[in-house]
Amino acid sequence: MVRKNHTRNDGTEVVSIRFEKDLRQFIRQRANAAGLSQAEFLRQTLVAGMTAESLQKIIAQLESMTDRNDAPSATSGTTAIPDEVLKSVFLSEALLTTIVESRSPDDFYAAQETANKRLRAFKAN
Repeated sequence: MVRKNHTRNDGTEVVSIRFEKDLRQFIRQRANAAGLSQAEFLRQTLVAGMTAESLQKIIAQLESMTDRNDAPSATSGTTAIPDEVLKSVFLSEALLTTIVESRSPDDFYAAQETANKRLRAFKAN
C-alpha cells in the first residue's frame, strides 16, 4: 500500500517505523540518558552508523591498497601511498566521528591529533 508522505513546513518529512516493545523502551532510555528526544537520538544514531560504515569501507580499501603496494618501489624505497594521503583519510575519519558524536566542529584539533596517532600506528605496522 502506498502511503502519503508527511512533509512539514520546515522541509523535513516524517518517517514511520515500528519497534518491538523492548527495543522501544531501550531507545527511550538511551535518548533520555543523552538528553535528546527519541527522534533526535535515532537521527544521530543512524547518521553515526552510516558514517562508521562508510569510513570502515574507506579504511578497508586503503589497507587493501597498502597490502598490494607494501613492497618498496625500486626508485624510492617507499610505499606508493604518501603520508599526506593517509593523514587526510585518518583526519577525515576522526573529524566525522567527532562531529557526529558531539555536533561540535570546534573539536578539530583533537581530531587532528587522533589522525596523527592513527597515521603513526598505521605506519608502525
